Amino acid sequence: MGRFTLSALAGAALLAAPLGALAADYPTPPVYVPPPVGFQYDWYLKGYIGLAAQHFKGLEHPAFETPLFFEWLDEGQFDGVPLFGVGVGFRHSENLRFDLTAEYRAKSAFSALDRYDTDSNPPDFDGDPGPDWGTNHYTGKKQEILVLANAYYDFNEIHGITPYVGAGIGASYNTIYDFVDENVPAAGGGWAPTGSKLSLAWALHAGASMQVNERLTLDFGYSFVSLGDAQTGPFQNLDPTVGCIANVPPDCVPMEFKGLYSHDFKVGARWAFGHNQPSYVTAKY
Repeated sequence: MGRFTLSALAGAALLAAPLGALAADYPTPPVYVPPPVGFQYDWYLKGYIGLAAQHFKGLEHPAFETPLFFEWLDEGQFDGVPLFGVGVGFRHSENLRFDLTAEYRAKSAFSALDRYDTDSNPPDFDGDPGPDWGTNHYTGKKQEILVLANAYYDFNEIHGITPYVGAGIGASYNTIYDFVDENVPAAGGGWAPTGSKLSLAWALHAGASMQVNERLTLDFGYSFVSLGDAQTGPFQNLDPTVGCIANVPPDCVPMEFKGLYSHDFKVGARWAFGHNQPSYVTAKY
């Protein structure tokens, strides 16, 4: 009985040794890698239209400092206008993308009204203001071409909607057309030729996008845009005894539009193209 048991154990040991060596020769099974679950295109084209609600911080000109009494009855405003933009962009990652946009902003009508008194007698136009007072009604049109380099952060998708925020910096080419000053009480006034100015511009963006398919994405956005300053050509008085003809200051100086800014509401689309990169899901074991 004892000899049989020892013989059986010895035989099992002799059989197990080569089997263990043989098992050690097998390679480790490869880790399962799931197939790609989608494609991410690096580049995209974009186009959009929108409405610009435009404002500015005020007019400036040396002539405003000449009267002893001067005030604004209407500091001025611009009409809302359509805008049209195109751009090309690059998606850096799932959340970060960049683009360069060029935007045409249509002509916007402008008007403002002031009043003045050259001797402040009586002050503040109380009673009969006398023959030395007047008003100026200013009209004109403004137009911009805006170029911005933008960066956006796309948040995680929520029920098919992807919210985003962004910022941009660039330049705005601002042009003032048809500037006229009508001074009805004094039967005077003036005008200025077309003038343009290139200004630093910047923007803050917010919005949401919806992906229609792997290439087409709809975009709904808002932007606050700082457009810098604008100016007319040299202002010219209708009175031939002053102004550019007589080379008498403060005429022959451009009328300055300070601190242009806009609230823009836009709708557009992005079309992905170029090299497509597979997006993988990381497996957990």
